[in-house]
Amino acid sequence: MSPANDRAEHWTEERRFLFDLKGWVCFPSVLTGDEVDACKQHIDRIYDDPDSIDPVFRSRPGLSGPLQDLLDHPVLAEVLSDVIAPDVEDKAHGFRCESNFTYRLRANADRQFVRAHTGTKPAPGPHEYRYVDGGIYSGQTRAVWELNPVGENGGVGTRFLSGSHKRNLAIPAAISDADSPYFETYSCPPGSLLVFCERVLHLGSLWLNDAYPRMSVFNCYNHYNVQVHKMNITHEMVMAMPEKRRTLFRGAWEWWNRGAEGRLNNSYYDEDNRAL
Repeated sequence: MSPANDRAEHWTEERRFLFDLKGWVCFPSVLTGDEVDACKQHIDRIYDDPDSIDPVFRSRPGLSGPLQDLLDHPVLAEVLSDVIAPDVEDKAHGFRCESNFTYRLRANADRQFVRAHTGTKPAPGPHEYRYVDGGIYSGQTRAVWELNPVGENGGVGTRFLSGSHKRNLAIPAAISDADSPYFETYSCPPGSLLVFCERVLHLGSLWLNDAYPRMSVFNCYNHYNVQVHKMNITHEMVMAMPEKRRTLFRGAWEWWNRGAEGRLNNSYYDEDNRAL
């Protein structure tokens, strides 16, 4: 598969089917080698030399430098525009970003933990997953950029109870246990993209690969009129981004009857229309 920007090679009919079936899908080698190296160097700066990060972004360094381009990378945007919502008026993404963090996890690090996590119980809500009239709606959806190989020599990534995003019954404790044999995971080269519905039961894994750490960027998205996380980013951060990317951080609403300045639809970002 060719890396970089050939979107048609990525969000295929087969991957769309697997995302609906399992609740997660992996796209190998989306980033080029140079892009991977730049992202890894930036993550090292975040952990080893935080004062070198642009002061505007120091409180949210995962939104700075080359990592910022991952927020609406064309391959990811193609997926999210299908499983969350298409663009609004061709000038705003149909989805918002509401969580971001980076990961540099070394083998046997003290901060490792394995905890099962899923969205709300089967009911309508911000994590809801449904398929209606030929369209997927994934609710809260997470993107993980894997910058080192996953699946080799004890380097296990995120694990999933595939299909649980469409469950009707409570998940028994024996099945959701971290040692349950029912969980699936993935192997992938550097620069790969993992996308999963937050409703699918998922959990971390102990990283045991001594050769290199797990280096990842985690971003979370939802429909532009829904908010789950409080991200607490500054206006200065957003204004340092390209115009369309700014709409990832606009306020969570769809229609305003008062129509201030003719803006009936939530298709813009400004200081008064900013997610908190």
